[in-house]
Amino acid sequence: MSSRPPKPSLSELEAKYFPSIPTVIPHSQDTLVSPYVDGEDYFAAIHAAIDATEGTGDVIYITSWLFERQTHLVAGPTLGDLLVEKALNGVDVRIVVWAGRLALP
Repeated sequence: MSSRPPKPSLSELEAKYFPSIPTVIPHSQDTLVSPYVDGEDYFAAIHAAIDATEGTGDVIYITSWLFERQTHLVAGPTLGDLLVEKALNGVDVRIVVWAGRLALP
C-alpha cells in the first residue's frame, strides 16, 4: 500500500502557483471573496459593480466561458448595452471569452 504525501499548506500552494514578484503585492493580502448562492443576488451584485464605474480610470474586465450580451442582470438595459454605455463614457471595458479549438474557422 502506498502512502500519499501530506497535503501542501496554503502558503506552499501560493509559492508554487503565484511566485513572488518583488514589485507586486501578494494577491491574498487584498482579495475579497463574496459567495452568492442565489442567481438574482449574483446578477444584482455584478450590475452594481458595473454601475459604480463612471469613466476614465475605471475598468471592467470580464473573463468567461460564455458571454451573452442580451443577458439582463436586473430589470433595464441588457449587459451588452450597459457595457457599451460605460465604454462610451470612457470606462476601459475588456472581455475575454473562451473559444474552443473547434469553434474557430
